[in-house]
Amino acid sequence: EEEEEEEDVPMEKKKTFRGLLYDLGHVDDEIVVPALYKLEALGLDKTHKENPRKTKLLVARGAAALAVLQALKNHGEANIEVAAVGLGLLLNLTTLREKGCIDAIVELNGSGIVIPVMTAHQDDVDIQLHGLGLLCNLSMVRGEIVKISQNGGVDVIITDMEQWPEVDFVQRRACKTLGNMADQNQKLPSVQTEIKNKKGLSTVGKCLETFPKDSPSFREAKRTMNQFF
Repeated sequence: EEEEEEEDVPMEKKKTFRGLLYDLGHVDDEIVVPALYKLEALGLDKTHKENPRKTKLLVARGAAALAVLQALKNHGEANIEVAAVGLGLLLNLTTLREKGCIDAIVELNGSGIVIPVMTAHQDDVDIQLHGLGLLCNLSMVRGEIVKISQNGGVDVIITDMEQWPEVDFVQRRACKTLGNMADQNQKLPSVQTEIKNKKGLSTVGKCLETFPKDSPSFREAKRTMNQFF
């Protein structure tokens, strides 16, 4: 009697951090989405200092940020999971204060990728919160304010403020970004004019009316207003 051959089932290898980043560049979003979730589960914003040296270097030198941006560029507008997880990951990477992360986002015209993704999912508040956080961080980088403006940032920020007038984090991040963009020290009168022409001041004024004077949203709204008067 012949013995039944056992089916040879290869064990799935655990993907390395570099392997997950490689998957983010895939044209098939069914490969990209699981890789994003695995990266999200690593909690890079909390574990960065304890991570292996190779992982830390890939983060510090901007490779991780570039890979996430590529996934957002390829799939973020069409796939809401890529948009939500990708923007959240990218925001977490910027909170690490690794110069390489911000440099990578700037190099790849990050706002030109983030803003269309936000616009494609305008009704998802979590996506907007992640996007606003990224725009806020980018607006503190010299030279990025004009890019944010040119890429439609003022429109998406004001739309968010109008759509979620009572959501604290939306108002706070939006006001902070507008305040950074309108900062008189930046000497960008064209950006100030755009904000005014698109009813940005009246929208910020509504924030002042909505939130208590001791709230972060009120303080950011007031700071923004002060740039114009």
